[in-house]
Amino acid sequence: MQADNKNIRQASNGNLGNTSKPLSILVIDFIEANISVFIQNYIDGEVEKGLNNNFALCMNMQVQHELFMFHHEDIENTSLGNSSSIDIGVYPKGKGKRGKRFFALEAKRLDTKLDSRRKKEYILGEGGGIERFKRNIHAGELSTAAMIGYVQTDSFDIWESKINSWIDEAINSSDSCDLTWINSDKLIKENETAEIAKYSSEHVRLSNKQIKLTHLWINLLK
Repeated sequence: MQADNKNIRQASNGNLGNTSKPLSILVIDFIEANISVFIQNYIDGEVEKGLNNNFALCMNMQVQHELFMFHHEDIENTSLGNSSSIDIGVYPKGKGKRGKRFFALEAKRLDTKLDSRRKKEYILGEGGGIERFKRNIHAGELSTAAMIGYVQTDSFDIWESKINSWIDEAINSSDSCDLTWINSDKLIKENETAEIAKYSSEHVRLSNKQIKLTHLWINLLK
């Protein structure tokens, strides 16, 4: 059973009781339940690294009996000096030796004021969020992960339309590329509140393995 599909059980450092939910789902539920605290108290301007740092800090401060913790700027390969990092890794909480990462989150700003070269970075490009998952750059050992979208301009619906239209362009593009884009790469809305919207998507990686992404978009409009 893969690390991101482990069921949570009673443990000495926390007691949530027995549940059939995978740890990855519990993390998503936890973020949704605590997102208002981040929105109200931990916004740090428009800098992505600052937002990510405060997001991880906020979530860790809300952790009580949960059996996991959030780690900002999580290195993908600790054996490589030039390893890439994903914005936030999630690890089981416990004493002694650190457990294996079972979930990871990559975050992007959704802001029309971004430089034109970063316009589509939620999905495409060297720093493209979804593309990095498809290329096994991020969370290569996991079958589920998530993306955070910091919505700083426009609405959830507008960004959903934009991002899915960019994926449509990639699907229909005649440019030679080693990545294949298909309809399952597009985002499907699951639910929405005034503070957060949740989407899902499924992607085939260069390794031919699949990864399912949950997309959590946070309303930071002032």
